[in-house]
Amino acid sequence: EDRNILLKEIHHRVKNNLQVISSLLSLQQRQISDVKASQALQEGRDRVKAMALIHQNLYQDTDIIGVEVNDYVNKLANSLVKNYKVEETTIKLNIDVDAIKLDIDAIIPIGLVINELISNALKYAFTDQDSGILNIYLKQKHNVLILSVTDNGKGLPDNFNMEQISSLGFRLIKAFSDKLGAKITIDSSRLGTKISLNIPRYCLLYTSDAA
Repeated sequence: EDRNILLKEIHHRVKNNLQVISSLLSLQQRQISDVKASQALQEGRDRVKAMALIHQNLYQDTDIIGVEVNDYVNKLANSLVKNYKVEETTIKLNIDVDAIKLDIDAIIPIGLVINELISNALKYAFTDQDSGILNIYLKQKHNVLILSVTDNGKGLPDNFNMEQISSLGFRLIKAFSDKLGAKITIDSSRLGTKISLNIPRYCLLYTSDAA
């Protein structure tokens, strides 16, 4: 019991410290008139908030050993849609995530990958559209986690190559995918883009199928 109280306090303080960092970045952002610099700071804030949300879920968890993925993804996705506002474009979120719990070593890279995939779609997919659909899918099948983010936007450029792109977002997706030993598949056309990851390295703490 003492150990759990201590761990809760640690996660609570980490969450609070991350929120302070996010607030500092927000204050800095207000002083910047350059659009690209302001956007970069906003992206940094979103990454910090994605990690803060993990620690918030951990200290609210009764056994403090993992994060309920369905709840986490719903909160993260809705927060990002609210933040970006996508030039008044109406975004419909379809979230299909298994009722599973992952340990912190798995949820941090997976959460940051989801953050980047959603952010990239909101920034680039729906330009010149008054509405858009974003599907987020995370399922466990045959001891592999299958993650996909799909949009019905304009698609990626014809010459898109993830290995050569300099975007920090895609570099982070690649780095965290390598950490998870995940295989990335990209399917893009004028009807939209689907980016999928097959993730073999993760620690599953709970699944509704086992309940």
